[in-house]
Amino acid sequence: MIERLDRARIDALPPPEVVDHPADLALEFPDVIIVTDHSCRQCSYNLRGLSAAGRCPECGAGIDLSQQPRYRGLVAFLESVATAALVLLIVVVVVLDLAFAASVHIRFVVIAWALAAIVAAPSWWVTRKGGIGRLFLVISAMLVVLPYVPHTRVKSYAMFYACIKPGMTRTDVLARLDDYYPDRASTDVPTVRVDSADRLSLTLGGDNTPYNAECIVIRFTNGIVIAKSYSPD
Repeated sequence: MIERLDRARIDALPPPEVVDHPADLALEFPDVIIVTDHSCRQCSYNLRGLSAAGRCPECGAGIDLSQQPRYRGLVAFLESVATAALVLLIVVVVVLDLAFAASVHIRFVVIAWALAAIVAAPSWWVTRKGGIGRLFLVISAMLVVLPYVPHTRVKSYAMFYACIKPGMTRTDVLARLDDYYPDRASTDVPTVRVDSADRLSLTLGGDNTPYNAECIVIRFTNGIVIAKSYSPD
C-alpha cells in the first residue's frame, strides 16, 4: 500500500501490529501513495495512485483509508437495497395500473412518487450511483405518462370517468364518451343501462366478458352534472 517512505522514519514507527489503522500512516507521512484499489467513501471513485493525505478528484471528499472496508460494504448494501426497492416499485405500479387503472387517481401517483423519492434520495446521496438516479427518473416518467395511456379497456373506462366534472352539460358528457369510444359498435364499448333526464348509467363488462361489470352513474339537474359514482367489479 505504501510506495515512498523515509527509511529512518519507518524504523521509528511502532511494530505493524500496534498501528491502529492505515490512516495513521497518512497523517504521519503526507507523501504516502495508495497502490491498491480503494474506493472513495463518498462517490466510490478508485483512489489508486493518489496521495493518502489528499482528496478525491471526483467529489472532493477527504481520503480516509481507515473507513474503507466498512464503508464500502455499507455503500454496496444500500445500493442493492435501493435498486431492488425501486425495481419492485416499478413492477407494482405497472401491475396495479394494468389491473385497476390505478394511475388515473392522483393520490396513487403522488404516493408512488413519494415512495420512490424516499428510497432514492438518501441512497443516491450516500452512494452517488447513477443507476439509482436513472431508476428514479424512470418511475417519475412512468407516473407522468401512465395516466394518459388507455392500454386496457378498463383504463379507458376509468379515464372517461375521471374527465367527468360537475358543471358539465349532458352534451359534454356524451361527447367525452364518443372521444374515448369512437367505435360504438365495438364489444369493448360500455353499455348504456339508464338514459333519463336526471341520470345516465353505464356498465362495462358482464358475465360473458373477461371483466365483471363496472358501473358509472352520472346524475344531472337541468342537464348539468351534479354528481357521479363509480362501482368497480
